[in-house]
Amino acid sequence: MLRLAYVELFASPSFSTDRLYHMADLLASNSAALIILLCVNIIYVRHTRRRETRHGPIAEIAAFLLFVLLTSACVALITGLHLPFAFDRSFTAREFLQLWIVTLLVEVTLYSVVFMVDYALVARAVLRAERGKAHQAQFRYMKLKQQVNPHFLFNSLNILDCLVCEQRTEQASAYIHKLAGIYRYMLQNEEETLVRLREEMAFVGMYVDLLQVRFPEGFRVETDISDEVMNRHVLPCSVQLLIENAIKHNSVGADRPLVIRIVAEAEAEAVTVSNNLQLKVSGNPSTRVGLNYIRQQYLDLSGIPIGIRRTDTEYCVTLPLL
Repeated sequence: MLRLAYVELFASPSFSTDRLYHMADLLASNSAALIILLCVNIIYVRHTRRRETRHGPIAEIAAFLLFVLLTSACVALITGLHLPFAFDRSFTAREFLQLWIVTLLVEVTLYSVVFMVDYALVARAVLRAERGKAHQAQFRYMKLKQQVNPHFLFNSLNILDCLVCEQRTEQASAYIHKLAGIYRYMLQNEEETLVRLREEMAFVGMYVDLLQVRFPEGFRVETDISDEVMNRHVLPCSVQLLIENAIKHNSVGADRPLVIRIVAEAEAEAVTVSNNLQLKVSGNPSTRVGLNYIRQQYLDLSGIPIGIRRTDTEYCVTLPLL
């Protein structure tokens, strides 16, 4: 349609090539008119896309045609009168009609470009949102699997049974309360996207206490966290998951103790969980499912990736503080 319109303009006796170029140059030289034309199109496209109520295709087409005609007429009038820089009284109705037709073609072209750019941006935003929802659902599923982890529950019940058989009632009661606190934290934060580092570390403390009952020797967790970062945020269960991975893939013994360090400083803007590397000989290879979920959650929420560093003696994961 645009191509045919341009052809008809060039073929019309009312439009010589020189006259057409003059009108186009007049429009291009008025920066205020072009800015107004661009801004009005952006506002109209964004408004129509965000508007929820629809009045049918005929009303939508009528509103679009009215918008295009009025916008191009106003911009043609501003351009022909040389507003806002001057006021040309010699501007005739014939010149206005010619300039209006040229402006109408420019307006339709500009509207099409703005519409396509806006459509691409909205489509990308929707795709990111849907991808984020999918990753969030996967992360929640992973946390749900943690809550009903049969190995953790089986080991916890075995330890509790031993404490009861040995009549260590006070330790058994404390163990039950900490086990209940762990599951309470998981249930309370099941729908939460982020939690304060202070809350996560309190949860980690209960989890570590249960592990130290299971591994009385050869297991140690050291923390060095400044008070300034305690109110920053991390993913729920993210620090605990890194400790669980360290226990899962490394041997624990009195002769070769497993030492996990949790460090967070305000200058680093991150919390680092590291452990000495002593992989189990008969252990299953890591699937990295948990780490991949955590990495993707950080990318979806903040665009900041987690850091993973492995050497011959150490494994280290850095989680950004949000």
